[in-house]
Amino acid sequence: MGLVVVGCVKKPPDPALVRNGPDPLDAVIVPGCPTHDDGRLSGCLWQRAGWATLLWEEGATRAFITSGSAVQNRYIEAEALKAGMVSLGVPEDVIHLETQALHTDQNAAYALRVAQALGFERLGTASHGGQAAGMRAMLRGWGTPAVALRMDVDRTMARLQGHADVRVEPVAAEDWLPMRQRERILRKRNGKLFKRPNSFFVYGWGALVGNLVRLKPPEPPGPEPTLSGERYRIYLEP
Repeated sequence: MGLVVVGCVKKPPDPALVRNGPDPLDAVIVPGCPTHDDGRLSGCLWQRAGWATLLWEEGATRAFITSGSAVQNRYIEAEALKAGMVSLGVPEDVIHLETQALHTDQNAAYALRVAQALGFERLGTASHGGQAAGMRAMLRGWGTPAVALRMDVDRTMARLQGHADVRVEPVAAEDWLPMRQRERILRKRNGKLFKRPNSFFVYGWGALVGNLVRLKPPEPPGPEPTLSGERYRIYLEP
């Protein structure tokens, strides 16, 4: 990610969050996590899908952007989240997909591209507490109003009681590559000499210098080595 020193950055105000009212958020970004190795949704995915469903039922948002590639295995995290949310009652047509992100900053940045293409301005981030807050900080640092919707785990687990199991289809074996190999291909394609630092360093550094520099959102990499055809989605052309 590029850094540009600008002094103290004035971040946009958070949008008002209205539950069960007339003015919901335009969209909420829900980042993924890995499925089980057979394509069944993991506990992490169910919790995020359940929390997003509660937000929908409360009228907190008009739409969702689920984000995440087939990162640790052959199952696309954004598709798994959507499948779980639909099974819990969220309408399929309000859930938009971003299927390239490999890391949290990419979840925020690439989903932001989807939001911009669809005309969404007032955004939320919904996940476990630290991740939701971190993504909100990234979006605000990039000049986008956002609010963090930190998961209420107790309410979410209660909402998930009795849910049916859900399984998603994998990326074809010949189309999928392990993350390290994929990132090496993308790095070479984009003319980058050095691999991405450890995520703890990336996010720790961002938190440390957030008041002094503006972090540019990472650019989408173009067609991703592990996805192709109908399952490749990052943002809609205007």
